[in-house]
Amino acid sequence: MVEIYQYYDYHKYLYDVYEERKKSDLHFSFRYIGQKTGIDPGYLVKVLQGKKNLALGIVPKFAEILKLDARRREYFELLILFSKAKSNQEIKHYFEKLL
Repeated sequence: MVEIYQYYDYHKYLYDVYEERKKSDLHFSFRYIGQKTGIDPGYLVKVLQGKKNLALGIVPKFAEILKLDARRREYFELLILFSKAKSNQEIKHYFEKLL
């Protein structure tokens, strides 16, 4: 099982979760995730590759698909904020919250 707390990059986390779930559930695909979240499957591929970012508004839908409890959902949201941080102050702030 992929544990979210081992990650500081949500792109890598999503990629690892996708790979693990795909092994046990043949119906778990980019198209399936796209249908559940409203995200284009091609865009989703770019997110998992680290080329694009997710909007915070999509967190509830991903939390449902990934079966994240409230604490893990909050951590997932912090991972997204951390990845989008621009200034050193923002990076430090979100990194400290992740710890």
